[in-house]
Amino acid sequence: MGESLTRILNEHKIVISAGSGGVGKTTVAAALALQGARMGKRVLVMTIDPAKRLANSLGLPELGNRESRVPPEKFREAGIEVTGEMHAMLLDTKRTFDDLVERFAPNEDVKRTIYANRFYKNLSSTMSGSNEFLAIEKLYDVYDKGAYDLIILDTPPTKHAIEFLESPKKMSAFLSEDMMKWFLKPYFAAGKLSLGFMGNMVQRMFRMLEWATGIGFLKDVSEFFISFEHIFEQMYARMNKVEAILHAPETIFVLVTSPRELALEESEFFYKKLAEMRVSFGGFVINRVNPDELAAAAPDLARESLEPDALAARVRERLGAELEGTPLGAGAIDELADTLASGHMIARGDTKAVDAFRDRFPQNVPFYPVPRFERDVYDFEGLLRIDHALFGE
Repeated sequence: MGESLTRILNEHKIVISAGSGGVGKTTVAAALALQGARMGKRVLVMTIDPAKRLANSLGLPELGNRESRVPPEKFREAGIEVTGEMHAMLLDTKRTFDDLVERFAPNEDVKRTIYANRFYKNLSSTMSGSNEFLAIEKLYDVYDKGAYDLIILDTPPTKHAIEFLESPKKMSAFLSEDMMKWFLKPYFAAGKLSLGFMGNMVQRMFRMLEWATGIGFLKDVSEFFISFEHIFEQMYARMNKVEAILHAPETIFVLVTSPRELALEESEFFYKKLAEMRVSFGGFVINRVNPDELAAAAPDLARESLEPDALAARVRERLGAELEGTPLGAGAIDELADTLASGHMIARGDTKAVDAFRDRFPQNVPFYPVPRFERDVYDFEGLLRIDHALFGE
């Protein structure tokens, strides 16, 4: 198991962690990045998770749109030997849009016009799907600079992650030269947008919006598209390259899920989507699998097919015999027996769910189980425990 994941980190430059919400994608991405750094690589872990949990896991006060190196002393304090480097960043939608303007605007006047444009300010902060598109843009920017041996990308939950995967193709279609000429030129050639080409209902809507807000909405839209024309051309060229990167052999996807039914269903759906897109797939990380303490302590009892109450009685009987003469009273033994029995039932349910899930896929699809720990993972100690489960160290 560990050998397969180690090979993934060694043979690929981009590893994309995806899956449904609440299954631990962010912590798994951080754990993979930590392992890459322990292997001597210069690693960047990127997240567009709005919960911003990654900084806590890495011992950083906060993350922003610029790469932050995890201080080497953090590893030493945690007793972790790291021969590489680990960096992290959290996507800032507005900042990434501004970076595009800085990089591709033809001159300072155009930059000032764009930054002052009210339509741009709203678009860069709130545009639907902008997180997904800008994550792709930032991924390409980091990849193109070639500063890292390994990039781990933590994506949003399944629905948004699929939008993330499809954003290069959608943006390329929208930004294609022919479409932009058809859509923009007739109306922006004179430097302003006319209402003449719109239907009566749309005209009334825009006029009411301008009247209600006091904002020259159409003027702002017109000014934005005219100023952004050169940037659109550059973005179109980059989106085609990004599409190629997602399908390149050096990029691989890992799906993170849990034994919960909904999470498994979403993972299967995502797997089929990845297969349709013909991208490389590295396997499923089944996170938060409940461990079976009873199977470890008394495997013969765990193998018996008993109802919960009957199992608890058998465990209580066994514990009573083994703990006779100890300070533990009958109440404590009863509580321990109930805990072991109920934990076994939950773990058995997880095992059945995961086994049934495995049966839906070809035998060569890898599965990497990670146990549920007694506390949430929020520090290097927790990340290291995930690495031990994934890489068998």
